[in-house]
Amino acid sequence: MEVMDAIRRRRTVHRYDPQRPVDEETLLQALDAAHRAPCHRKTWPWRFYRMGPNARTVIADAYVVYKDERMEGGLGDAARRRAREKMLEAPELVMVTQVLGPTAHQRKEDYAACASALQNFQLALAANGVGSKWSSSGVMNSDSVYQVLGVDAAQEEVIAMMWVGYPRESGEQPERPPIDAFIASVP
Repeated sequence: MEVMDAIRRRRTVHRYDPQRPVDEETLLQALDAAHRAPCHRKTWPWRFYRMGPNARTVIADAYVVYKDERMEGGLGDAARRRAREKMLEAPELVMVTQVLGPTAHQRKEDYAACASALQNFQLALAANGVGSKWSSSGVMNSDSVYQVLGVDAAQEEVIAMMWVGYPRESGEQPERPPIDAFIASVP
């Protein structure tokens, strides 16, 4: 698949086929694509954590607590169940952290490198017909998430949860304004 085809094909996937696992080779190829992202100072600030069943259960429980605390009166049983299922439905969950550099400027550059890595990851998956969702849910800041990852928040920051799997339904491409509205020529 050509790069532009993968770019045009990629969609944020919200519903996954939990019965259709992503093969190991496809996932490792996408992680390799992520690792090949531009990195200005060659700091390689990204870290990828593949969550197994026990870790995913901890994260799902933390997510339910996170959502419950934000709802006036808390979540009902059905909403708790839906929140938990949302976290467990995709066959793969990859947590992504950024190693924190010593200066604000390096952290900004490193975050840009991590974002590039995440885009490469999603495009490599899309090229193989695999869907993904890049989430920055506030649950990532939970102590439970840092504990299950074994990450020291002073050294690494959780920056993304990447759900990966085959889509249940294909999402529509959102209507985008014409590119001309975003390009300026400066003499």
